[in-house]
Amino acid sequence: MLSVLPVSAVISLSSIDTFAVNVENWEAGDRPPTWNSGSGFDGSSGYLFHDSDGSSSGGKWLMWNDSTGSQDWLGDYTAAGVSAISFWANNQTGADRNFWISFEGPGGDFVTEAIVLPGNGQWTQYTVDLSSLSYFSGSGGTGNLSDTLGNVSRVAMLADDSSGVGLNINNNLGIVRPGTSVSEIWIDNIEAVPEPATYVLFMGMSMLGYMLKRHSPKRSPKPVI
Repeated sequence: MLSVLPVSAVISLSSIDTFAVNVENWEAGDRPPTWNSGSGFDGSSGYLFHDSDGSSSGGKWLMWNDSTGSQDWLGDYTAAGVSAISFWANNQTGADRNFWISFEGPGGDFVTEAIVLPGNGQWTQYTVDLSSLSYFSGSGGTGNLSDTLGNVSRVAMLADDSSGVGLNINNNLGIVRPGTSVSEIWIDNIEAVPEPATYVLFMGMSMLGYMLKRHSPKRSPKPVI
C-alpha cells in the first residue's frame, strides 16, 4: 500500500504540536488550516483554526500530517511507546459535529469511533486510545492494526455533521474522508500519550533518582595537598 518511511519520521513520547507560532506542517486541500495568534486552551498564544463551507472545494473539514510535512506524527508508534493521542478542540460551529482521527499504514486505514464535539464554543480535551481503532473496510493493506501502528504514514483529523466517513480511492490508495459540512473547529496541543507502563517506569526512575540524591551521605571534602 505504501513505501517504507524515511528515517526522518520521528514519532516519540515527546511529540507535541502546540501551535505557538505556526500550523506546524498540518495540511488540508484547497482550504488549509491557518494559525491564529489568539488564546488557546490554556490562555497562551496560538492555536490552529480550520473551517469548511460545505459546498466549494473547501467543503470538507479535513486536515492531515504526512510525509510532505515535518513527519513528526509518522513512524513506529509501538516502538516509541505511544498508546494514545490527546488534543484540545473548540467547536465554534454552534451545532455538534462528529470528529474522527485516522491512521494510515501498511495495515490499511484505522479510524476512531466518532467523537462528538459539542457546538458550545468551549475548549475540551479528548484522548484517543490507539488500541480502540477500527479497520476501515476497503482501505487496503493487511487489515492488522499492529502493521499500521508500526509504520504510520499519514494521520488525519476529520469532522462533519453526518454519522460517518467515506473512502476516496485515488491511484489505488484509499483515503478516509468526511462528508461536506459547514464547520469551524479550532485545534490546540496535539500530544503523544505514553503507555501506562512506560509512564509509571519513567516516574519511578525520576523519583528514585530524587530520593537517592536526597538521602545520599555527605562526604567530607578531600584535603588539598
